[in-house]
Amino acid sequence: MRYRPEYSTQAQRDQSLYLQCPPEPVNAALFYPRFPGMPAYELEPVLFCMCLYGEARGEPAEGIQAVAQVIMNRWLRMESQFGMTVRDVILKNNGKGIWQFSCMSPIDPNFEKLSKPDRVGWLKCFKTGMDFYFHPRPLTADSAFFYINNKIQLPPFFRKLRQVNSIGNHDFYSDL
Repeated sequence: MRYRPEYSTQAQRDQSLYLQCPPEPVNAALFYPRFPGMPAYELEPVLFCMCLYGEARGEPAEGIQAVAQVIMNRWLRMESQFGMTVRDVILKNNGKGIWQFSCMSPIDPNFEKLSKPDRVGWLKCFKTGMDFYFHPRPLTADSAFFYINNKIQLPPFFRKLRQVNSIGNHDFYSDL
């Protein structure tokens, strides 16, 4: 298993994106699946924050951070099953309507909310997202690569995993 040693220098060098990304609701249609001509390194931070909003907007700050860490852990792990870029990780699906992050599926009820996010929830997810995107935390033995809403029945796949944390409405799991 290979791991990424650090984030790409292109994104590190262009931290001015933090100031360019609007700390207000944005229209998901502009960023999904990709705005033509927009470089991926400009798209990814906003897409990352939108995924956090869709997946964890009602969670406490620690829960939003944990979801952000799962996305970054999948990217840092550098395996094609998750995706080779942050954008790929977020938009990965199996071609049969199953997405790694369900809020990115056009048939998911949360997808609609991405185009009209509430200001408070968006700002919370935006701030957390920018911090985690530009300063990814290193992988550890307890790094989570999966999470699930703890109010739904656990799918068989999750029974093979080791639970590493429970925050708000999400349980976090590792396959290491």
